[in-house]
Amino acid sequence: PKVERLYDDIILGRDENGKNYSVQSFYDVMAVGNRAQKRVALGRMTAAFRADFAPAFKIALQDNDPTVRVHAATAITKIENMFYDRLVKLQTLAEH
Repeated sequence: PKVERLYDDIILGRDENGKNYSVQSFYDVMAVGNRAQKRVALGRMTAAFRADFAPAFKIALQDNDPTVRVHAATAITKIENMFYDRLVKLQTLAEH
């Protein structure tokens, strides 16, 4: 199935370009994937974050598996920190 192909691509390194990630595929992984698939997908969504990944993150935060929920919350915190760091850098540049 589609989810298995995505997981295989991620594991085998055939997904090098984050801009080609399919939002629907990540959503599918969060909806029906196993724990390992969800963890890998969360890592990829974090590394190549786009706002349209939000529905997949939302599903991960509501997962029955507490491990997946914690991993999703950690990923979201990392994304928030990356945005904050970028904001601070931009503010510093604007002041000079």
